[in-house]
Amino acid sequence: MRWWAILVTVFCSFASAQDDALTPAEIKTRWVNDFSAARTADGKHAHILRVDILRDLLAKAPQSSLDAEVNRLGAARVPNGYNPADQPEKAYDSALLEALVDKAIDEKNGVVLKTLFASNFPQQIRQAPIEFTIYQRWPEGFITIYETFATTKSAQVKKDIAICMRRAFPSVAKRFAKDAVLVPECKARFEANRERLKLNEDYPGQLLHQIQGQKAADLFVVDWTAGQK
Repeated sequence: MRWWAILVTVFCSFASAQDDALTPAEIKTRWVNDFSAARTADGKHAHILRVDILRDLLAKAPQSSLDAEVNRLGAARVPNGYNPADQPEKAYDSALLEALVDKAIDEKNGVVLKTLFASNFPQQIRQAPIEFTIYQRWPEGFITIYETFATTKSAQVKKDIAICMRRAFPSVAKRFAKDAVLVPECKARFEANRERLKLNEDYPGQLLHQIQGQKAADLFVVDWTAGQK
C-alpha cells in the first residue's frame, strides 16, 4: 500500500472516531434533526422511532457523554406530555430517559437503572409496559423496581412504581390500598414465587384491549393469592 493510501486510511478512521465522539449537546441536536427527517419517511410510530434513533446515537457516543446524561436525568424530574412529532426539543429528555433505560436493560446494568429510576420511573418503553419489558429481557433486573422504591427520595417515583405494581399484580392490589404496604407485599410474593413465575406474553395486548369490568391482566401466569389468608 502506498504511503498516501495509508495516510488516507488513517485520516478516515480518525475522522470517523471524531464523528462518533458525540457530546450530550451534539446528541440532542443530531436526534432532533434525524427524528424530524425520519418520522415522515418511516412507517414506525413516532414514540417507537424516537427511541430507536436515540439508541443508534447512544451507541456511537463516548462513555463520558453517556455517564453525564445518566447522572443528569438521575438527579432531576423529566418533563412529560410533549408530543415528539410537534415539540421534539421539549420531548427530548423523555425520549432520552426511555433510550437509556432500554440500553441499561439490554446491558443488564442495574446501577444505571437505579440511577435513572431514582428521579424518574417511566411507565412504558417503546409503548410496552416497563414491568413487562424488564422481565422479558432481563428477569433478574426486575428486583431493581423494588430496590428503587426502598431507596428513592422522590414521592412521585414511589407513586409511579405503585401504579406499575397495581397494573402488574391486580389481584394483590385489590387487597392493599396503601402504596407503602402494597409494593413491599408485591416484592415479598415475587421473591417467594420466583421459581414458579411464567411471563404472560399477552400482557401488553391484554392491557391495551382490556374492557371495563373484565378480569384484569396479570404480568405473570401464577395464582398470587394461593395459600394466602
